Amino acid sequence: MTKKLKVVLGISAGMAVLCCLIAILCVMLAQPAPVSLSVAIDEISLRVDDVVPLTYKCSDESAEVSFSVEDENIVKIEGECIRAKQVGSTTLRVTATRENDRAVATAKIYVTENPTGPITNLPNKLTIYLLDKNINEARRAGFDNEYTFVSHKDYTLSSNGNSAKITKNTITANKEGLTIFTFTNGDQKQTVEVEVLSIQPTLTLPESISLSLNKKYDLAYDLTPSYYTGAVEITLKENGTNLTITDLSVTAKQPGTTTLLVYLNNTLQKEIPVSVAYDEEVKLILLSPAKVDGDTICTSSNIFMFQTNIDSSEPVISATGGDVRKELDTIILTNFTSARVVISYPDLNKAIAFYVVRE
Repeated sequence: MTKKLKVVLGISAGMAVLCCLIAILCVMLAQPAPVSLSVAIDEISLRVDDVVPLTYKCSDESAEVSFSVEDENIVKIEGECIRAKQVGSTTLRVTATRENDRAVATAKIYVTENPTGPITNLPNKLTIYLLDKNINEARRAGFDNEYTFVSHKDYTLSSNGNSAKITKNTITANKEGLTIFTFTNGDQKQTVEVEVLSIQPTLTLPESISLSLNKKYDLAYDLTPSYYTGAVEITLKENGTNLTITDLSVTAKQPGTTTLLVYLNNTLQKEIPVSVAYDEEVKLILLSPAKVDGDTICTSSNIFMFQTNIDSSEPVISATGGDVRKELDTIILTNFTSARVVISYPDLNKAIAFYVVRE
């Protein structure tokens, strides 16, 4: 290939590349520039309780659109609808976003009375509570001593009862009971029953109590909740005869098991099992001639009779090597030469064992 031919081919290749670049540039210049993002919304007029869809105009249907209002007490955004809550006016803000573009528009919203709507937003029945201590804690638990409402119309007020009062659209608990409020606007009336209750208290009490004979126990308890401020009257009763009760103290007067009944404001809170232990050892009281040698009793009687020093509990008697029975307060052992007798009191966790040998 000659030098002249190489130069011609080089020039042709360069011209081809240049033509391609010019073609691409022409295509790019032929495309329209993106439209500037814009959004618009009209002024809105509503009546209380009206729910209407939000309408707007946006230059790009693919843009993301969001809404907000200045005063949510007047109107509330619910999806792409708006609900009128009370008479007044506020500002609606609509924002459209597309990649790095953003457009904002605002419009006034006016809410007027609804002639057929309620006078207030109060329910027909309402419950509030007496509170004057740890009110924030009580409210977190779902109890409140007041209720603030919205009036949609001017009204005159009458009431039947004095358990609650209304001041500047706020109902406040005064004392336990029922108050009926009547709101009147022309020929329209709205009646609201407000019940005022006290918080019901509970006692945290021991699961069981163990006492020694003649020992005194002062009842330990916790009163909940912390915001309860009503009456606290705790009384104790016994389902049995083992205790002596004085105010909130009990004294064990005889061994055995019993039940302590705890009442709060005349309502039974808990039945607490109480066990009274017998501190002394079981001792024998011999009722027939016999010789005692350690844990062995020698007797020549055909009937061996004895008692123990415990008369407050029924014993369980067993014998190995003889027949044993109980008649009244006497234990009788017969048909024995050498027997081992066990007298136990399961409720006292006490027992005595000994041998009886016939001489």
